Amino acid sequence: DSDGRSTFKGQFGRVTMFKSALSPERISELATGGRNTVVSGKNVLFSKLTPSIGELTNDQKLFAGAFTLEAWIKPGQQENGRIFDKLKAGNIAGFLLDCFPKLSLRLISGDIDESTPENILTADKWHHGAVVFSDKDVKLYLNGKQL
Repeated sequence: DSDGRSTFKGQFGRVTMFKSALSPERISELATGGRNTVVSGKNVLFSKLTPSIGELTNDQKLFAGAFTLEAWIKPGQQENGRIFDKLKAGNIAGFLLDCFPKLSLRLISGDIDESTPENILTADKWHHGAVVFSDKDVKLYLNGKQL
């Protein structure tokens, strides 16, 4: 968050931002292709292994229109931290994907505030998560399957 709390305590594998809404088939490929390979191509804006906190671009123009974010994560014990966070406190413009509460996945974007059941993630185990922002809706994926 803006005060530096809610930091993801686990590990990141590959984190990628695409400048389009990826298909369910492509999300499934990314979820089974392994976490230790950087993605490349003209559609890729950012792809990095084990990025540092804050490395996702701050260029707000890139978040207009359709885009996709994907990350390999290994949550820590009692994980509540943020995976992607481009939401300012008290503002609905932006998006947030975190593990709050208790190893769940929570997505906040505009009027959307959805959470999976607690413990959908397993601590100390690798998971693939993706969020697809299209012109029509937002879709959340875990391990290649839409939630």
